[in-house]
Amino acid sequence: MKYKNIKILLGSLIMALFVFGASAGAVSAATTSNTAKNAAKITEFKAKADQEINRRVVVLNNVISTANNMKKISDTDKASLIAIAQKNIDDLTALKTKIDADVDLATIKTDRAGITKSYRIFMLIVPKIHILAAADRIEATTDLMNGVVTKITAKIATAQAAGKDVTTLNTVLAEMQAKIADANTQAEKAKTAVLTLVPDNGDKTAMTANGAALKTGKGFIKAGQDDLKVSRTDVETIRTGLKALGFNL
Repeated sequence: MKYKNIKILLGSLIMALFVFGASAGAVSAATTSNTAKNAAKITEFKAKADQEINRRVVVLNNVISTANNMKKISDTDKASLIAIAQKNIDDLTALKTKIDADVDLATIKTDRAGITKSYRIFMLIVPKIHILAAADRIEATTDLMNGVVTKITAKIATAQAAGKDVTTLNTVLAEMQAKIADANTQAEKAKTAVLTLVPDNGDKTAMTANGAALKTGKGFIKAGQDDLKVSRTDVETIRTGLKALGFNL
């Protein structure tokens, strides 16, 4: 009887050990699976963060190239633009290094969020450089157009000296000169509106102010471009008028 009881007890113990072992194995397998999934997520988040950073660095290098090619902006302002872009490149590169070294998902998520929060490249720096580049082109064009004005003025004077009625041509020329001057003014206003803007770094008030300034700057650029369109039309009108009087521009 005692032997039988001992046998039953041993059987129960063996069964308990088997169940425990199976349970422990399941827990171990689950832990391994979770670890693998977490590692995969970490790799995925790092890859996406690196992609976002690399994309911004490419854009910022283009900003530096654009700034270097500007002709109608002071060396001081140009250097300031380049310095801002380069600082963002340096900061983003440092952030990439940190993210690549992060070992837990929570830290990576926090650092990745900083890419868009701290570095408002697409919201500010890129639109800002586009406005400044557009203003630079407008002012460069007004220089060229003023050279055309000089030639036109001389041709009209020659036609007038030959006894031709140049009243209409002078009226168009006056409009052309006014539009060129206003285009230059609009370009200067655009530069003033955006030149000193800096990233908001998550400050909503600053973000709103920056957005308003960019919108204003774009408005000045459009006005300047519209002025140049009219002035180009005036050139063709004067060219046609001079030709009708027997003079080629």
